Amino acid sequence: MLANHLESACQSEGFGLIGFVFMPEHVHLLVCPLRSISKVSRLLARTKQPTSKSVKHALVADGQTRLLDSLTVQERPDE
Repeated sequence: MLANHLESACQSEGFGLIGFVFMPEHVHLLVCPLRSISKVSRLLARTKQPTSKSVKHALVADGQTRLLDSLTVQERPDE
């Protein structure tokens, strides 16, 4: 899921994806902006948001509500 959303976000936000490494708790990306208006913040948002929604949908469909509850952030740390 993450790889597909990342590829889609790179295309829509104007980035070349040079390389990536998926780690258990984070991701390393090597990208190259292809347009002067390309912004990493938009690339990350367009990757993270749909991935999060897809994972949530998959967990609900599989009946994994306990896991979903444990992964859900109820309040942001800085609030």
